[in-house]
Amino acid sequence: MSKLSVAEAAEKFKVSKEAIHNRIRRGSLDCVIEHGTKYVLIDEPATPAQEPTDTKYYSYIEEENNSLKEKVKELEKQNLHLREQKEQMLIEEKQKIEQIYKERDEQLKQVLHTITSKFLPHVDKRVEEFVDVEDIEASSVDVKDLDTAEGEPMSLKSFLK
Repeated sequence: MSKLSVAEAAEKFKVSKEAIHNRIRRGSLDCVIEHGTKYVLIDEPATPAQEPTDTKYYSYIEEENNSLKEKVKELEKQNLHLREQKEQMLIEEKQKIEQIYKERDEQLKQVLHTITSKFLPHVDKRVEEFVDVEDIEASSVDVKDLDTAEGEPMSLKSFLK
């Protein structure tokens, strides 16, 4: 059994002096007062058996740390690969959607061309100059914006103007 001052005990246990005083008050550490100075009584281990155990523990921790680093690297590679796959899938879907819209635009142009050529053969030449089926783009029109009275039907000719 060894005798250490409060400061020495705090340094040995790597705690503050106040923590040592608190342990003395609680009774978890034994102390003696000699010539007005408190000394902490500490039982020293008889055998240094902890040394080999610590090295085994540290080597085990290092092995685990290395294996976890390898797993992290592997997971990062997988993550990168999955992100690349996701990006490729998004590009392919975008191309499919663009193709669908192109096909729909072509169908709409064909319908408008059919309407203007077969159903409205008497269209005035002046209107044909202003309305070109190739230049027509699909857009949404708010019914309230049209210059007709409510309830009146609108002709396709005036709508296309």
